[in-house]
Amino acid sequence: MKDEYKELKEDVTDEEKAIDETLERLLKARNEFDSKNKNYLIEPAMGTYLMNFYNGIENILKRIY
Repeated sequence: MKDEYKELKEDVTDEEKAIDETLERLLKARNEFDSKNKNYLIEPAMGTYLMNFYNGIENILKRIY
């Protein structure tokens, strides 16, 4: 495999790991979230995790194209 593809594969794999970690954290936060009770710590955390997820996908697409 060419060196540039090895580097691309490593970069994509790293992003995939980061995305997986982010999704795990998001699911934990969602399980703690109760829409009936306002929790001003969980809501911003969930937003941050969603932003990290989309940024990870964007980073992978930037590397591919």
